[in-house]
Amino acid sequence: MEPLSNANSSWLVLRHLEQEHIGTMVKVLDAAGTKYHYRDVFRGEAIPETPAGWRGLIVMGGPMGVYEADRYPFLREEQRLIRQAAELGLPVLGICLGSQLVVGALAAKVYPG
Repeated sequence: MEPLSNANSSWLVLRHLEQEHIGTMVKVLDAAGTKYHYRDVFRGEAIPETPAGWRGLIVMGGPMGVYEADRYPFLREEQRLIRQAAELGLPVLGICLGSQLVVGALAAKVYPG
């Protein structure tokens, strides 16, 4: 699934678990008139080839770690998308696992916390 027709006004949210959602950020996005679209990686929804057409990227948490890409190949695809978003100057927010992926995508090391 590629971006929706109105994706240029939406943030893309990558989810790794059904219960992971943007929570109270909904109020902030709604107040700003900003739309968002969940891409449910845990359901097998494909990672977009490019972040073009999206306003920004939010990468949610999950039970896996950044260095488990052999077990969870979609983590490599997400890091590719994060790198592309950064190169395009798009805002990227990582929450929990998402922050690990941002750090890994930008070639830094992730350490236990």
